[in-house]
Amino acid sequence: MFAWYPLIKDIVPTPKTMMIEQSKDFDSFEAALGEGNSLDPEMQRLVNEADKAAQQLGGYPVFMRSDYTSHKHDWVDSCYVTSKESLQCGIANILEFTLMTEILGFRGVVIREFLDLPHEFHAFNGMPVSQEFRYFVKNGEVLCRHPYWMPAAMQRVDCELEEAIPKLKKIQVLPELTKQLLDSYAVAISKAVTCLNAPDNCWSVDFCFARGRGWMVTDMAVGEDSEHYATCPNADPKFLKMRGDPDDISKATSLPLLHRQAEEMKKRLESGDKTPFDDFLNSLG
Repeated sequence: MFAWYPLIKDIVPTPKTMMIEQSKDFDSFEAALGEGNSLDPEMQRLVNEADKAAQQLGGYPVFMRSDYTSHKHDWVDSCYVTSKESLQCGIANILEFTLMTEILGFRGVVIREFLDLPHEFHAFNGMPVSQEFRYFVKNGEVLCRHPYWMPAAMQRVDCELEEAIPKLKKIQVLPELTKQLLDSYAVAISKAVTCLNAPDNCWSVDFCFARGRGWMVTDMAVGEDSEHYATCPNADPKFLKMRGDPDDISKATSLPLLHRQAEEMKKRLESGDKTPFDDFLNSLG
């Protein structure tokens, strides 16, 4: 983000953003946390500078990320920051996720204004599921467009899946005029970042709709490092085998469903009935 954001911020709508680069790398999660109750001096500086940035943007809440990721699937414990205390926890969360997944690196902290995204339900760890789209653009031409959130990916939805999925399907549709607007943004971005020399100048560009602000660019990545819908003609065929049909909700979960499953398991344990875990143990011989 430190490379592409300065190139696009004045040509397309983006959230107000402040970036704090780190002055040294952290070799491990433990190294960043320091010893005892004291943070590593560089981590403490990042926390302090990020807090100043939050105040300059109008105060909390703010949205936080690193150069490469926000780990937004862990929402309330990662990118959604409501205080300086949660800021420190969020930085640690994103750093740990980066180190565990071997994402390209952790170059610093990005603080962004918190956008009011219209939504009708939450998923994962309290994250609002809103209207977002991912575009792929190559040398000034739009290759394809995908809804960002797919039904198959929904986990821990805070209402019944039978309620959530129709709502999700509704926001997966782009009116023609909106499509033309986002196409123009994507093409302008493609031309602006040519100097970064991405392979084939191919990029993914993420958009979201914010209340009172309209459509905004929230993220970008090199195209070959970004996932298409598994059923997209431009997707690597292996993704359909790995990910499955993006509209298949057989593995999606909701909090009400998980609660019912937990209650059923509790009843079976109390009654002495076999559980799936017992069946698994028996299968081992």
